[in-house]
Amino acid sequence: SFVPLYTLTVVYALASAFNLRREIKFRAPDTLRFALLALLVGAVGYLHYSLLVLGPISALFFAHLLFTRQPISRRMWSTFIFLVVLATVLAMPFMISTLREPEFSEPYLWWSAHPGSISELVDGALHAVGGVIWQGDLDPSRNVPEVPLLGLVMSILLIVGVGTSARRWREPGYALVLMLLAAGLLTDTWIHSETTFSANLVALPALMILPGIGAAAIVQ
Repeated sequence: SFVPLYTLTVVYALASAFNLRREIKFRAPDTLRFALLALLVGAVGYLHYSLLVLGPISALFFAHLLFTRQPISRRMWSTFIFLVVLATVLAMPFMISTLREPEFSEPYLWWSAHPGSISELVDGALHAVGGVIWQGDLDPSRNVPEVPLLGLVMSILLIVGVGTSARRWREPGYALVLMLLAAGLLTDTWIHSETTFSANLVALPALMILPGIGAAAIVQ
């Protein structure tokens, strides 16, 4: 139940560390903000397996800033290295326990639950999207059966929001939301072939933000 809140906190820490507003403005990196981000990223392995994607998302977001040539300080390189080192130190107990007992680790869960065939991968992708738009989680302990996460109107706004974000992918804010959505749905696709809300927890913040982007685009 803490995964969506934790994910949103990491996204906020990313936006704050890189001074992400409507557009990135030049500012020397703040060590305290990056330390907070390192603390959050380094601790992801201790909470839930789906949060393991937040580390790669942070690295991809930094690569996106460089690729799109955002006006960031050159000192950001050293600060990013500081982030990686501190996050690695915080994650060291998790990494050591994973190496000692790999079959009980969350990375092993990722490996052992991988789709056995292309058809299973396709089914997983359809169920991941279907749980959001048209089908829902069939487990009554997590959802009213056959009720999707979003209704018809929200689903339409979601599609518009995804299209708007894809069109403006060079802007860091839109790119970050798309990364979050893709990572969450990929987790659901990879781990489970059936529809389950427990596997796309990382995508929930993006699934709430994107309809808002879609509504704003329609109003404009």
